[in-house]
Amino acid sequence: CISEDLTSVHNQGIIEENIAATCEFIHQRFIEKELLIKIVHFQLYSDELIELAVRGIPSMHACLEFLPELFLQQSYESKIFCMKLSAFLIYKYPIPSSLRLAKIALSHIEGNPISMSANLPSPVPLNSRLLKRFRMESLESLYLIVVAFPHLLSKVVEIIFSWGKQCAQYNQINQYR
Repeated sequence: CISEDLTSVHNQGIIEENIAATCEFIHQRFIEKELLIKIVHFQLYSDELIELAVRGIPSMHACLEFLPELFLQQSYESKIFCMKLSAFLIYKYPIPSSLRLAKIALSHIEGNPISMSANLPSPVPLNSRLLKRFRMESLESLYLIVVAFPHLLSKVVEIIFSWGKQCAQYNQINQYR
C-alpha cells in the first residue's frame, strides 16, 4: 500500500516536471517568434489545455492584445475558445487591458455570438443545443471575470437574468404548441 502511494507521488512529480518543461519550451518559442503565439491561438487547440497554458506559459499575457480580433472569427469553436481563454487571462491578469477585454467578452456572451456563425441560421433558436451549450460553457468564464473585476457583477447578473427571461418566454410561447 505504501509503495503504491510512493509510486503515485513519484509519477505525479514526473508529470509535473514534463508539464513545466513543455510550458517553458512553448514560452521560449513564443518569445523567439512573436507571431507564433497569434498563429497558434487562431488555429485553436483543446480548450481543456487553456487553464494549463495560462498558468504555465508566462508569455500568454501577449494574447490580451489580439483576443478582440479572435472574437470576430465566425466559427462557434473559435468563439467558445476565445471566451474561455479571455476569462482565464482576465482572471490571472486583472489589469486595465484585461478590463477592456472583459467588457468585450461580456458583450459577446450577452449578444448571442453563435448566431453570427457563418454556418448557422440567425438567430439561433432558444431551444438550440448549441445555444444551451454556449450558455453552459459561458458560466465559468462569467465567474472568472467577476472574480477579477467584481464591479462587473451587475452586468453578469443582467446577462444571466436575460437568459432566464428568454427561456421563460420561449417556454410560455411553446406551452400551447
